[in-house]
Amino acid sequence: MSLSMQRQPAQPTLKAVDNLESAFYQEHLQHQRAHQQPTAVWQHPAPPQPTPADLNLPEDDETFLDRLSVMLANRAGQFLSEPETLKQILKFSELQRDNRQLARHIQHLLTVIHEQKRALHSIQQQQQAALDDQYQHLFGQLYLKK
Repeated sequence: MSLSMQRQPAQPTLKAVDNLESAFYQEHLQHQRAHQQPTAVWQHPAPPQPTPADLNLPEDDETFLDRLSVMLANRAGQFLSEPETLKQILKFSELQRDNRQLARHIQHLLTVIHEQKRALHSIQQQQQAALDDQYQHLFGQLYLKK
């Protein structure tokens, strides 16, 4: 099967990476909520954490840290009383930034690999054409000698 006929793998997009980040963050919040202490009767439960869609933030323009700062501003009192949670969120945001950089690097490498495959295919076609020309030339010489 020729290289041009093979199906190329889909390249990750920044939108897909952002969606993955958002899903991972929501899973992190659910896990965190599951391990919270029960709320006393006289305490009001914390409001639910807004999602980027609830905040009407454009995914392409806002970074994860911008979304996180809005969420932190909404719940500053609770986070100030829970320094370990704040540390975990800051560590999480650093990991998300590293993941985004890694995804961009992987996307660049996939692009380079795709370009190299196309160049290799072009070289193979040129070599095959040169071999065909040599074969026809040699066959022509043999035919003329007979």
